[in-house]
Amino acid sequence: MPALGVLINPQSALAFSGGDGTALAPYQISTCLQLQDIQSNLAAHYELATNVNCGDATGGNDSSTWNSGQGFVPVGDWGGNEFVGSFNGNGHTISNLYINRPTTDRQALFAYTNTNTIIENVGLVNVNITGMRYAAGIVAVLSGAGTILRNSYVTGAIALVHGDVTGSGQYAAGIVSGLEAGSTVSNSFSTATVDTYYPSGGEGGIAGFKYSSTVSNSFWDTEVSGEPTSDGGTGKTTLEMKTGSTFTDAGWDFTHIWNIDGSTNNGYPFLRGPGPLTPAYGSPTATTDGYTVETITTIPLIPGVSLQTPGQQVLVASDWSPFPA
Repeated sequence: MPALGVLINPQSALAFSGGDGTALAPYQISTCLQLQDIQSNLAAHYELATNVNCGDATGGNDSSTWNSGQGFVPVGDWGGNEFVGSFNGNGHTISNLYINRPTTDRQALFAYTNTNTIIENVGLVNVNITGMRYAAGIVAVLSGAGTILRNSYVTGAIALVHGDVTGSGQYAAGIVSGLEAGSTVSNSFSTATVDTYYPSGGEGGIAGFKYSSTVSNSFWDTEVSGEPTSDGGTGKTTLEMKTGSTFTDAGWDFTHIWNIDGSTNNGYPFLRGPGPLTPAYGSPTATTDGYTVETITTIPLIPGVSLQTPGQQVLVASDWSPFPA
């Protein structure tokens, strides 16, 4: 059921581009309207099938025109309406996401999460988000034991009002305004500008505040963002943020997940795109030698295994996961 109080777009996607919302067949999202329709099932699994432009007027996908100019409605909220599914960007980007609610809390792509939610592998580009308290690029409040946000970024340029995240009250940040209840942010970065009326009340490059939660191997550009501090993460100069060793020294995977070439994404790291990040197997069966038998059901395939076809069974290491940490 949709979350209570959710505003409705002028149009509705009505159907996703594929999938059935299960872990093995997530709903496929190809447009901003479909992105908004995550509200229709807050416990399902979703993934991007392509880059999504939320400023595209084609088919009514320009989010700046929605809801009398208030824009995109953040997915989920607190009080039993939290997002508790999964969202895999598959290395794609969401661009031009627009939210303008200066008198409303928890404004971001996702407003609130709960236990065991996973959000990963997505880049938010040229966001323009305004809220009262708890404003961020990806998640306003990341909450719940086992909840993870990883391999993601919010990026932009101040002179172009690119990546603006504005909070008219307290708690605003590039990635997550607040973490709580055992949630984790890892291997993510932000260059988004952040501005609040109360900088001492929880303004940060990566996170505004965290409580019983973790931010690891994550960075923000102190020069472009204008943010000297963050409750979690490590501030770097622009030059450092455009240097591969900043991230590889922190254990980032530049073979399967990330890339950097000096020109793409304005010189910052970027996600490689679809690959072994999507689950590619059926129910595993344990063996006595520490391996599992995996029945292949989809393509892309299990890393390191050649000549794979649906229905084939292969042995893979028991600790392999389709969701890299």
